[in-house]
Amino acid sequence: MEKVRFGIVGCGNMGSSHAKNFLAGKIQNGRITAVCDVNPIKFKYFEENFGDTIKYFTSAEEMFKSGECDVVMICTPHYDHPPLAILALDCGLNCI
Repeated sequence: MEKVRFGIVGCGNMGSSHAKNFLAGKIQNGRITAVCDVNPIKFKYFEENFGDTIKYFTSAEEMFKSGECDVVMICTPHYDHPPLAILALDCGLNCI
């Protein structure tokens, strides 16, 4: 079975927490292929644990249109969820 490609929007506490599940092998048929945060300093955890095996974005729209992911995990503050989810869905992505 081909692995599902996940993108994470929001690289703070929640985004890093979800990424730990991938590192622990808890998402058997999934892999993180892209992350996005408006603050590139938040990429540090991902750079240390995933290095250059994933793509880094500071624009959610750019990540959604990149073709790097099949599913988007929105890990931003709750008030950002609706516009990000709508944008992801409009780009043909599944959204969590």
